[in-house]
Amino acid sequence: MPALAKLEPSSVENLSRCEVFSKRPLKRVSSRGDLVEQRADTSPCILPFRLLPGEFAHYFSSLANGGLILLTNFRIFVTMQPRGEFYNMPLLCIENVECRDMFFLHIGGKDGRTAKIPFENNESCLAWFKLLTGATAAPYKLEDIFAFAFHAWCIDEEATSSCGLRLRNSAVQTESECLNSKELVRSEFSRLQFSRSSWRITEVNANYEFCPSYPLCWIVPASVSDSDIEMCGRYRSLRRVPAVVWRHKTNGAVLVRSSQPEPGFFGWRSLADENFLQSIIKAVSEQPNNNGDSTIEAENGITSDDGKSKPLLILDARSYTAAWANRAKGGGFESSEYYKRCEIQFLGLANIHSIRYSFQKFRLAIFESPEGTWFQNLETCQWLHHLCALLNASLRVVEAIHNEGRSVLVHCSDGWDRTTQIVSLAKLLLDPYYRTIKGFRELVEREWVGFGHKFAERLGMQNGDLNQRAPVFLQWLDCVHYLLREYPCSFEFSEVFLVKLAQHAYSGLFGTFLCNSAAQRKEMNILHRTFSVWDYLNEGNLQFRNFLFAIEDTVLLSCLRLRDMGSLWRTVYCPLDDPSNWKAESLLSSMSDDRLAGNTSLCRAHSCDSLTSAPPAVATPEYATMPRRGSDSSLLIHNAKSTESNNKPILGNCETSRDVEDMMHTLLSRLETEYEQMTTNSKLGILSISEDEVLAKRAFEMRLSDESGNDIPLCCSYANECLEKPMLLSSLNSAHNVEADCPNIDVGLPAQSKVKAGKIGKTVASSFSTFNCTYANNPCSIACRTHGDIVNVRHLRQQGKKFTLAELIDQDGLVKVKDSVQQRIQELVCAYEERVAILQAKLCRAQQTISAHKCIIGNLSNAKHTMPAASKPDDLKLENDALEPSSYDSKASQSDTSWEALDEAERVPTRWIPDHATQRCMGCDSEFWVINRKHHCRSCGKVFCGNCSSYECPVPEEQLFEPVRVCNSCFSALNFQQKVNA
Repeated sequence: MPALAKLEPSSVENLSRCEVFSKRPLKRVSSRGDLVEQRADTSPCILPFRLLPGEFAHYFSSLANGGLILLTNFRIFVTMQPRGEFYNMPLLCIENVECRDMFFLHIGGKDGRTAKIPFENNESCLAWFKLLTGATAAPYKLEDIFAFAFHAWCIDEEATSSCGLRLRNSAVQTESECLNSKELVRSEFSRLQFSRSSWRITEVNANYEFCPSYPLCWIVPASVSDSDIEMCGRYRSLRRVPAVVWRHKTNGAVLVRSSQPEPGFFGWRSLADENFLQSIIKAVSEQPNNNGDSTIEAENGITSDDGKSKPLLILDARSYTAAWANRAKGGGFESSEYYKRCEIQFLGLANIHSIRYSFQKFRLAIFESPEGTWFQNLETCQWLHHLCALLNASLRVVEAIHNEGRSVLVHCSDGWDRTTQIVSLAKLLLDPYYRTIKGFRELVEREWVGFGHKFAERLGMQNGDLNQRAPVFLQWLDCVHYLLREYPCSFEFSEVFLVKLAQHAYSGLFGTFLCNSAAQRKEMNILHRTFSVWDYLNEGNLQFRNFLFAIEDTVLLSCLRLRDMGSLWRTVYCPLDDPSNWKAESLLSSMSDDRLAGNTSLCRAHSCDSLTSAPPAVATPEYATMPRRGSDSSLLIHNAKSTESNNKPILGNCETSRDVEDMMHTLLSRLETEYEQMTTNSKLGILSISEDEVLAKRAFEMRLSDESGNDIPLCCSYANECLEKPMLLSSLNSAHNVEADCPNIDVGLPAQSKVKAGKIGKTVASSFSTFNCTYANNPCSIACRTHGDIVNVRHLRQQGKKFTLAELIDQDGLVKVKDSVQQRIQELVCAYEERVAILQAKLCRAQQTISAHKCIIGNLSNAKHTMPAASKPDDLKLENDALEPSSYDSKASQSDTSWEALDEAERVPTRWIPDHATQRCMGCDSEFWVINRKHHCRSCGKVFCGNCSSYECPVPEEQLFEPVRVCNSCFSALNFQQKVNA
C-alpha cells in the first residue's frame, strides 16, 4: 500500500490558482426567457471585445433594436445599433436594477451612470432582471470579487515567465512602499522637517491591536508616551486618537485628525485627552524653524507678533445640532471649558445618509429630467451644494494653517468619512507634492486606505446594507476635479487619471480599495492575491500626464462658490451624452463583417523590462497605440508630400565669401519654407521604437524611400497587433494548448490601421520599457501591457474612419477616456520635436555641403598657383556641378583668399575627467565600487559605469576609427550623425 501511494501523483500539487475560478458554460437567453446552453455545433455568438484574463461570458441574447446584451463574471455589455451607443459597466459598479417600464430595464450605477435597455418582450426582460439582480448582489465572500480571478489567471497562465512575476513584484513594491510602511512615514517625517526633539513616530499599533482601523504607525508629540496614547484611546471613538498628518514647513503649524471624543450625555472628561492636545500645542511652539533657531517657548503655546495667543483650532465636520445629538449615543465634542487654548468651530457638513440620498436624486436628475426642469431638479438634489461646502471646509483649514499659523484638529463622528475628505483636500491645497502623481498616490494610500476609510461598505463591495453605502470617495474626487479645472497647471495628473481612479474604485478589477482597513487587508492577504491600481495609474503612462503641469511651490487658495460650480463632471456621470466622448458606429455591422476571427494572423511583440520604468517619452497620439511586428526593426510612416524641393541642389556656384553668406541666408529661408509646407501638407509622421537602444536618448534619422502608395501598418514596440475581428463565444468552451495554438494579443489596444506612405520618412527612436505578461484566455493568450494609448480621434474622423469596439475598449476592460486638450498638447510637442529634428538634420547636411565646397575651392586655389602658365582652368572638371569651369577667371583668383577666413579651426581634443574627480556615475548617479567600475567615454570624456557606457562605435572627431567605448548619449548622437552622413 505505501508503494502504491508513492506512485500516485499528488492532486494538490497539480492544482493552480486559476482552477479555483473556473469558467461556466455559456447560455443564451431566449425570447421566452429560457436559458439555452450554447454548444460548439450551434450557431455561435459574436463576442465584440476581448475578454480579460479570468473573465468568461455567462449569458447573452439579442435586443429589440438589433443590439446585443452580454453578461460576464466582470461586466455587462450592451450595444445599441440605431444610435451606435453601447454600455460597458462592471457588475460591482451597478447599484440597482429596475423594471419600471414595459419591456425596459433600468440600471443605475454607483458612479452616477444610468442605462436603459429595451427588450423584445416582457419574458426576456424579466429573465435578464433576475440574472442581473443576482449578478450585482453583494459578494457572499471576498474571493468572489473579480480582482482575485484576474490576478490568479494572470499569474498562473505564465507562472514560468518573468512577466507574471514581474507584475506581481510590481504590485508588492507599490503596496509595501505606499500603504502603511514605516519608510513612508519616515520619509514624510523628514520631508516635512519634523524635529526629533519635539515629534516622534509611534508604533503602539504595530500589530493592529490598539486600533484596527488605524495604520501601523503615525506621528505624535515626543512628550506623549505609548501609555498616554492608550489612555487617550479610551476616550476617543473607536480608539482613533489624534494623529499628526502634515506640518507647515514655514510656520510649524500641524494638521491633526481623529474621531470624536466621548463625553456622553453626562459630560465625562479625560485628562489624558486634554493633555494630548496641549502636548501638540507645546510641540509646535518648540519646533525649530527653517533657519534652525528655536522659537520662544511660551506658556500659552504659539504666540503672534503682538503677543496674543493662537489657540488650536478644532474643526468639527458636523453641525452643532448633530454633535449634541451624538452625546445621547455616547459621543459628543470638545468643550472649550476643559480644553484650554482651543477654539471649536462646527462646519455643518452632511452625513453619509444625506450624501447618498442627494446622489440618488442627482443621478435621476441628469438622466430623466426634461430640458425645462433640468436646472430645477439639479438644484433640488443639492449635490453641488455639498461639493461647495466640502471645498469651503477644506479652505478653512488652509486659511488657518497657512495664513493664521494655527494648528488644526479635524474630526467628525468616527473620523473616516468627512474627516478624510477635509484632511486630504487640505493637504492637496497646501502641499504641491501631493499634486504630483506619486504624491497623490501616497495621499490616497495614507489618508484613505491607511486611516481606515470603509471602502468595502461605502462602495458596496462586501456589505449588502444599503444604509452604509455612500459615494464619499467619488464626492472627494469630484472636488479634486473642480480644483483641476480651476488650476490646470498645478496638477501633474490629468482628468483621465481621475476618471480612471473613480471607475476602478467600483470596478473590482484591482485590490486597492477592498476591505475596510489595513488590518483586514493584511488578514485577507490582499497584497499578494490582487494587483494594485497604481500599477496601471503610474507616472510613466502618458495618457494620465498633464502636459500643462508646472512645478510651483505655492498654496492653492481656492475660492470656489456655488456660482462657479455650474459645470458637471460629465466624463464620469454622463459619458454617453458628452459629445467629446467616443461612440461606436455600426457596431453590429462591423462585427458581422469580421466573423472569421480565428483566421486572423497576429504578430508577437518583444517583451521589455518592467511595468513602471517607462520613460516619459512623448509619442504622437495617432501612432502611440499601434502595434509593431517583432521582426521589424524599424517601420516608417511618412508624409505624403512632394519632395521636389529636396531634389534641388542646395548650393550653386559660390565664388566669394559674400556668395556663401547669401547662400546660407537662402538655405535657412528654404528650410523654413519647406518646414511650413511640410506641417501644412503633412498627414502622418514616423514613429519607431528601438528596443536595442533602451537606455539611449531619443534620436532622429531621415530616410529616403523610392516606394510610394504602399500600405504600411502603423507600429510601435510596446503594443502587439490587436485583433480586429471578434472572437467566437463557442470557441471559449473548447480546450486546447493556448500557448502553442494562439499568438499573443494586447489587451485594450486598438486594431491595426493602415495608411498610405509617401517618399520622405522620419523615424523617431524612442525607448519604452514594459512588461510582457502572457496569460491564457481561451482561445488566445493575451499579453498584458501597462502603457496607455491615445488615438487621435479628430484626425481619424476627418478621414471618415469608423471605430470598432476593439478601438474603444481600453486595456483595463473599460471604455477609453478622451482628453482633447492633453491630446492637442501632445500633438504640439511632437510637432516641435519634429521641427527641431528636421532643421538639425538639414543644417548638418548644409554644413557638410559647405565644407565640401570649401575643400574644392581650396584645392583649386592651390592648383592654380602651382600649375603651368599654359594650362587653363577650363580643363578642370568639378564633381556634382558645384562650380562652373567658365566662372573660374582672374577675378575669381583674386577672391580665393577670402575662403581662408571660413576655414574651421582645428578641433581641440576632448579632455577626460580624471578618475579621482568623481565617485559616482555621471549617467545614473550610481556609486563606484569594486564591482561597479569606472569607464571613460571616448567621445565626451565623462566617467560612467558599465551599464551607462555599454556601447562601442567609432569616434571620427577624436581620430578613433575603430569601435571604442562610448556612453549611451554619445552613442545615439554618433549613430544619428552616421545615418545623416550616409
